[in-house]
Amino acid sequence: MKRILVAVASLFVCGLLNAQIHTTKPSVDYTLTDDLEWILRYDKDIQAMRDRDKSVTDFKCDALFAGSSSITFWSTLSEDFPGMSTVNRGYGGATIRDILYNYASVFGKYQPSNIVFYCDNDVCGDRKHDVTMGEWFDLYRTIFTKLHADYPDAHLYALSIKYSDSRVRFRDTQKLLNTLLSEYCQHNDWITFVDVSTPLLKPDGNPDNRLFENDHLHVTREAYKIWADQIKKSGLSK
Repeated sequence: MKRILVAVASLFVCGLLNAQIHTTKPSVDYTLTDDLEWILRYDKDIQAMRDRDKSVTDFKCDALFAGSSSITFWSTLSEDFPGMSTVNRGYGGATIRDILYNYASVFGKYQPSNIVFYCDNDVCGDRKHDVTMGEWFDLYRTIFTKLHADYPDAHLYALSIKYSDSRVRFRDTQKLLNTLLSEYCQHNDWITFVDVSTPLLKPDGNPDNRLFENDHLHVTREAYKIWADQIKKSGLSK
């Protein structure tokens, strides 16, 4: 009975949000805030980005990877994307709001040909900072719209939210978001949805924990290879 109710609720929410997919303007401006907590809570990470940029002489790159810790820990980008110049701009346990607040520092002066984005922390069980399903989808549209406006010649790749045992209670919400993101990308030719979650599942639909670290949240080296293959199959190239 519970599963039926969840399915009905998901269809109802999906119907409401699906009406927004064809609109390009997000309903809320998430780019401004007076809350210093959001600006300062990853200040060391952001300062480290600024410091690293001081030694950069050429800000052009084939692909810029941005997002939360799942991007931060992807330390083998150059190996997984041989022949391509890649930049890693993931940090901390960032939410999309963190990235928006620190947008200028995260993307800086870089001139990427492609942008790969992954962030799954806006709904993760944090009572203080979690947002609603509708707000989460709106946040994605906000940052994608802004990136497209600022980097009109770059192609965007939106990575699906991975399903993990550590966040199993949010799986219905994550599945719904992935469906909405996929639909959104299908209606905009400058962005491609990349399913990096399904390849990490066992035949029974549960996460294959051999592809996850001991925290059952972050992925292993083998999983990153799978992600890289999925992204390249989706069209990422120089």
